[in-house]
Amino acid sequence: MIISQASPIAQQQVHMMAIVGKMVGLLGIFNAAGRFFWGRGILTISAVLASIFCFI
Repeated sequence: MIISQASPIAQQQVHMMAIVGKMVGLLGIFNAAGRFFWGRGILTISAVLASIFCFI
């Protein structure tokens, strides 16, 4: 998806390979962190809702 196209797009825009590598690496780190925190948030909300409905 967009992550796989980040390097070619950045190379066209920036024209500097060292900066592109850092940008794509940073993008990957934020992508992984966002997936972790987003998943934890959804799981927490669904667990709270399930416990409310189960124990009432």
